[in-house]
Amino acid sequence: MLEKRPMRHLIARLASVGFFVNFQPSEPFLTWYLLRRKGVSARALNAVVWPCDTYGALLFTLPVAACAERVGYRRALLLGMACREATRVLLLYARGVAAMAAMQLTYAGAIAAHDAVYVAHAVACVPRRAAAAAAAYATAACKLGDALGSLAGQCMRGFGGRPLASGDALFYASWASTSLGVASLVWFSPRPAEPPEGDRWSAAAARAALRDPLGRAWSAWWVASVGVHAVAANYAQELLADASGGDRGALYGVLECAAGLGQPPRARCALIYGANTTLALAVAAALQWVLAARRAGAPAYFVAAAAIQAGFAALALCVFR
Repeated sequence: MLEKRPMRHLIARLASVGFFVNFQPSEPFLTWYLLRRKGVSARALNAVVWPCDTYGALLFTLPVAACAERVGYRRALLLGMACREATRVLLLYARGVAAMAAMQLTYAGAIAAHDAVYVAHAVACVPRRAAAAAAAYATAACKLGDALGSLAGQCMRGFGGRPLASGDALFYASWASTSLGVASLVWFSPRPAEPPEGDRWSAAAARAALRDPLGRAWSAWWVASVGVHAVAANYAQELLADASGGDRGALYGVLECAAGLGQPPRARCALIYGANTTLALAVAAALQWVLAARRAGAPAYFVAAAAIQAGFAALALCVFR
């Protein structure tokens, strides 16, 4: 528990960046929007558009992380924010497969900067005694933004009746929230202090971390989890669209909200109870994905990806014990 009010305010300012950039009412309806409004077929979506996000993440994540250690976390985050703004412009004003593929590349750059740098930036802005709290609340704010943004999008699209807002309105709302995140980073998020020389990134430090069994276990779990998330995020909406017959009134937003609401309590558990409890919850969540995917008749690769995540989370849990 943080006792000093200024520290709580500082962490709240840092967390506001993650909340606003993840508050995206349009996100649950992206597949529907691309299929119905942007002239992209389901085949092109699977063969061209989504792979640009997957391979873009492979291309950008490690270089962005290494660059952030050289130029600073704040500058790397600002570069990611520029990619987010470009993504919003392409979504609203461009059409066609090539433009939507470019949109997924800019989105991959934005997510690479966010995933690799955002929590590190929050931790670097606070004293060491508050680092765990900064990491936990920054992560929780992102997931809370996901959940509430999805719920807002569902409310705007309605629950099976006449929509309260057009598809374009969802994406303008997401653009506005993204811009609020940029403003929060520029005006409310402090510049992190320079780390001590011994804390700076180096190849030797990376090798030393990977020699530790805990470092190897975390890395293996992270690699498996990121791969699973990429598969799930890209194709889950399309599977839901197929199951509902492509009905625009399908409750995509409610489903995304339900998935996101479980994340802030997990971050709180990590802060209070440590890694073991958090990893146990990760195992349970991944197993739930396996069962749900099998019952929904999802493709074998989808079920296998969720099973791999569950296995690596269980392995990491055993190692940490």
